[in-house]
Amino acid sequence: KQARLISLQLEFLQKQQGITLLNLNSKQIRDILPTIERCWHAFIVADAYNEHSLWPNCLVEQFICNKSSTAVIYWDEFKQLMSVDDQNILNIGKTLLKKNSNSISIKNFQEILSHVTDSTILDHVQQSLINNDSSYTNLFTSIDSPYVLDTIRVS
Repeated sequence: KQARLISLQLEFLQKQQGITLLNLNSKQIRDILPTIERCWHAFIVADAYNEHSLWPNCLVEQFICNKSSTAVIYWDEFKQLMSVDDQNILNIGKTLLKKNSNSISIKNFQEILSHVTDSTILDHVQQSLINNDSSYTNLFTSIDSPYVLDTIRVS
């Protein structure tokens, strides 16, 4: 784990990216991890410091609310590295409440919601988001997943 972190630090130095990855404290990790643009790189840092609880923040920053073309790459890498489980989705929903919604964030979060396997989690995320920000109402009415739509109708 540490060797991969050192290798990544050297790569960042060669590319003249001013990010320090070595000897970070927990606050520095919380600040840096969501800013790393490649999921694979963020995974190396999270793994080296055993900080996997920050993935909801990372996904919100680098995929859901990210308007750049790298957002989809981040999401694809995330799915290759980790499973998208219901608890992650619930935590992502809680993290998303701290952000302003827009068409990009709604579209990208819909992609994540298509991975829900427990209707209770979906209902909880729906209630939490809509009760705190009515702009998320459209999020749940324009989802393409038949399972998710049926779950919403039943709730």
